[in-house]
Amino acid sequence: MIIYRLFKVFCASIFTLMFLGVSGFSTSYASIIGSCDGYFDEPHAVGEILPNGDVIRAAPVPILRAKVNVYEQPYSKGNEKTLEMPFGHYVFLNEYRDGYFLVSNDSRKDTFIGWIHGDDILCNDSPLLNDLGIEKKFIPNMDNIIIDENMDVMILQSDPKSSACKLMNGRCQVLKHSFLYLVYAHDKNSRKILIKLKKESAPLGWVNIDNGHIWDTRHGLMPRYFGVTKESICFNKTLEDASSRKCFRTITGGNKWYSYTYRIPVLDRVNYKGRHYFHVIMPVQNTSENKFAKSDQVVRENSLTQEGYIEDNNHVQLDILVHGEEFRNWRSKLSFVRDMSLLSKKELTETFIKMLQDGLSNSARALTPDEMDMSIAGFLNIKHGLPTWSKSPLLNYTVADLFELESNDVDANGKDLIEVCELYSVGRWLDRHREIFDAIDRSEIPLFKLEKPTGCNMRYDTPEFNMEGRERFPESSMSFRQVLDNEAVFWIPDNFLP
Repeated sequence: MIIYRLFKVFCASIFTLMFLGVSGFSTSYASIIGSCDGYFDEPHAVGEILPNGDVIRAAPVPILRAKVNVYEQPYSKGNEKTLEMPFGHYVFLNEYRDGYFLVSNDSRKDTFIGWIHGDDILCNDSPLLNDLGIEKKFIPNMDNIIIDENMDVMILQSDPKSSACKLMNGRCQVLKHSFLYLVYAHDKNSRKILIKLKKESAPLGWVNIDNGHIWDTRHGLMPRYFGVTKESICFNKTLEDASSRKCFRTITGGNKWYSYTYRIPVLDRVNYKGRHYFHVIMPVQNTSENKFAKSDQVVRENSLTQEGYIEDNNHVQLDILVHGEEFRNWRSKLSFVRDMSLLSKKELTETFIKMLQDGLSNSARALTPDEMDMSIAGFLNIKHGLPTWSKSPLLNYTVADLFELESNDVDANGKDLIEVCELYSVGRWLDRHREIFDAIDRSEIPLFKLEKPTGCNMRYDTPEFNMEGRERFPESSMSFRQVLDNEAVFWIPDNFLP
């Protein structure tokens, strides 16, 4: 299932991509992922390096190390050093040569400072992504960052290669604990990452990756919502305790969850002694209260984190984090299947292919056999960042199925590739989700039933999705939509997705 694959994703492939095509690489540098070293070889780079070496990049970029050397010429060996740049100082990129960038303090061409190696500058203007295009977030484990008996600060380092802290007003800068930071650069050799609090803010500094968790899934948990009924779920530190039906911390449900910016972050899903558990990062208040933090503000400023496990059962609701743009893209795609009962089989097939069109354009080359063998759900997820339900019928059909249907109605034996009624069943499934997304957008709860399909000999069963109406949340503050980093995001229950 797609959701299980998401949980198993590691960062190796994105790290590999960041090293491809780097020219002028000096052996004295170990490339930092997110730096300007090799950045402009990436297909989604902001700006470009022209054939004559001129750099097109309007916005300035920050220095990502302490005491960065600036040289008179684009090489360091035997070259005269002109000055040193401090961490976080912003410069403009003007020209590129042999791994070095000619920089200036402003956009005027007559204010050149000198040449800086690309590995000393941060070109990445958005959080690092895993190979499914999901942003990497860092959640500190404050139990591992106790400094001078103060439980809620981290010392920020100004260089990934040393223990030197970032100075501010002559003192080492410390950072009050926030629940979540965005990861903008990663130095694998020192195991340090460069973090920001918000996308538009300046880099805060480097922290050790072992002092927290990289959260790069979309998945978050809450107690299942049943209106007036308040469900509760149990958090345990170990799988052994969880399997013994112990309850280290009780997490209560209720209306409050639909006013939170966050859910309980899910790292993975594991099987232990025949039962399934979510491996989670639990934000808890630094108080005697044995429950989830009362508000987003409390989580951001006064919380600790604990790693542990929550059993996957009927009391747990798995929500998927969908960014506003992704939500709009899904709504746009689902609009294709409106009035699909008026379409012929060939027209409906072409409509499904059109839904994939944006994802197809994100393929840098002709589709490989592996990509053709992807399920439609997997292709939408990987190529266009659109999540689907973990039990979606879109998992049953591959991209190749659609292309075969577009050109042929039958296989080599004269048998229909996909029965007409089966194709329309999938179309109805998508059309009902158009109604669900409309309800979510209006902060209404969609009411529906999944029923066993009848009257069609289908290769794969697609449940009949019967809408039964909508209802409003009991409080005006409750919504699927929240604001994170000045951006609208949606926490959508897994079973609401197409």
